[in-house]
Amino acid sequence: MSSKTPTGIRQWIWRAYVQSALIPLVLVEVVLIAAYLLTNNAIRDAQIEHLRETALSELQAAADRESRIISQQLQQVASATTLFRNLTVRALDDASVEPPPQLTLGADGVRYSPRDDGGAASFYSAATAPEQQDLKKAARLRRLDPLMKELHASNPLIASLYFNSWDSYNHIYPWFDTAQQYPPDMDIPSYNFYYLANSWHNPARRVVWTDVYLDPAGHGWMMSAIAPAYRGDFLEGVNGIDITVSGISGRAGALG
Repeated sequence: MSSKTPTGIRQWIWRAYVQSALIPLVLVEVVLIAAYLLTNNAIRDAQIEHLRETALSELQAAADRESRIISQQLQQVASATTLFRNLTVRALDDASVEPPPQLTLGADGVRYSPRDDGGAASFYSAATAPEQQDLKKAARLRRLDPLMKELHASNPLIASLYFNSWDSYNHIYPWFDTAQQYPPDMDIPSYNFYYLANSWHNPARRVVWTDVYLDPAGHGWMMSAIAPAYRGDFLEGVNGIDITVSGISGRAGALG
């Protein structure tokens, strides 16, 4: 006789349901869930890549826009330097008599403006002996004070404007205590904001920009647009307009 236990109708129906319906259903669900997860990850990765590319594109566009704006402002400074230089040469060529500036001669041989009268500061280095200091030149350069004030007020990037002469005379706006800030025997033509404009470095006599340097006037790190002021073939001096590094970076941050 056989020892097998007969299969009941309910057990047979359940087994048939599992084999023909439940297992295929579970397999279909697993496949659908896997497809969903894979598709969702792909869509997410595509969206992240799209957002990254969009952000980079917008950042590049903003950087290009700000770069153009700053470039235009630097060109305005260069144009102002040219104007400043041209009017300086005109002032030096004008032989009309001007009252001598009220300068103090220190014991160390420095001649300087002792107080702020609303105009530019003057500093005649002891590198030039007091009896050789050209006070007529200093008087003529005072005619430039209104122009220097106007240029300074018209452009927020401009930190200071100045004329430096071949014999170490400095005429600079805004005013500050030059006798306290500068070394008494300051040899101005030895600084990059002077010699980069001379005939050796700048034979075309155009406006040039210095590299970044530490300002001896105490304004920190800056760069300068400088232009040579010639009378004939003689380099009388160099006009310059200073722009601080912090001013440029602050402007870029404001634009952003």
